[in-house]
Amino acid sequence: MISFDDIERIVDAPMHSWPDGAVVSIIAMAIALAVQRIGARFVTRIARPYPLATIVLAHIDVPTRVLLMVPGLEFVLREAPDMLRYIVPLRDFSPVRGASRISHVARRI
Repeated sequence: MISFDDIERIVDAPMHSWPDGAVVSIIAMAIALAVQRIGARFVTRIARPYPLATIVLAHIDVPTRVLLMVPGLEFVLREAPDMLRYIVPLRDFSPVRGASRISHVARRI
């Protein structure tokens, strides 16, 4: 029988080293891109009869992919254990990086 302690150990296991954290990050990115793709198809079908909405959706497709990846990486960085080397300075730097990425994408639109 699996106990709650076993579940906690299994969930925490992939984040005990940097390569494992990279694998978790890649999985988070894949999930974020899949959610974006499904949402984009759904919204595109709704906006198909409206020409202006279709044009706007065509221009924001790539920026939304980037903007969804940033919170995905932020989530992985926040959940990483403190025992990883350089994780604390990386956590301190990540909001600055996220804000700069969002402002860069906003300038491109």
